[in-house]
Amino acid sequence: LGVLLGAIAVAVIAGGLCLLLLAHWQRPEVADWVWAVVLLLAVAAAGVAGYFVFRLVQERRRFAFTWAGKAAVGNILKRLNLAGNSVFHCVVTESARIDHVVVGRKGVFALNVVARPVPKRTDGTAGAELKNGKLWLAGSVEALPVGEAARNMTVLSGALSKLAGHRVPVRSVLVVPGWHTLPTGGGNHLVLSEKNLAMLTSWNTPDAYLMDEDCVAIHAFLHQASRVSRLD
Repeated sequence: LGVLLGAIAVAVIAGGLCLLLLAHWQRPEVADWVWAVVLLLAVAAAGVAGYFVFRLVQERRRFAFTWAGKAAVGNILKRLNLAGNSVFHCVVTESARIDHVVVGRKGVFALNVVARPVPKRTDGTAGAELKNGKLWLAGSVEALPVGEAARNMTVLSGALSKLAGHRVPVRSVLVVPGWHTLPTGGGNHLVLSEKNLAMLTSWNTPDAYLMDEDCVAIHAFLHQASRVSRLD
């Protein structure tokens, strides 16, 4: 709707410019500088309207990509659920706000979705990777998502460890839908796309596996901390 209104505004201004030129031709008694000022204002208005149309188109593309990316991630989370894991959405505890938390016998995973449009020039092969503690997307650095993910991981691990009475590791996962990723088992964070997210639990180490009694207590805690109904 916003794009349509912007296009209408540009059309109206363009029509107004044509009428101004016609009026100038029919009424030569009006000073040329007056017509120049009016024309300049009309052109400026057209430029502003065009800019807002461009911004609206960009925002619409970004919103469409974000929605499609989150939908793709949601489908994979359903598959993880069918494989015997529990999935909690929008988990809030202390200062942490986590998009999704996956819990299963192979541990706890805190997922934060980083939805960024893939540049067209990369032809669908844009790479996402961690370097020097920062997330790099096709050569552009994104420092904030890694910092938030690290804080979320630490806070959630602390809360679950206190609950269980022993250390409960939490694996941090940055999900970048639409990007090409080559995850490795090292480091504090995994970078995955929707294409390899289904293999999430295979990336944990045995020391992070949960006992049955831990799973029960963690499920109850996350059920209270989740703002959205869980998949179980």
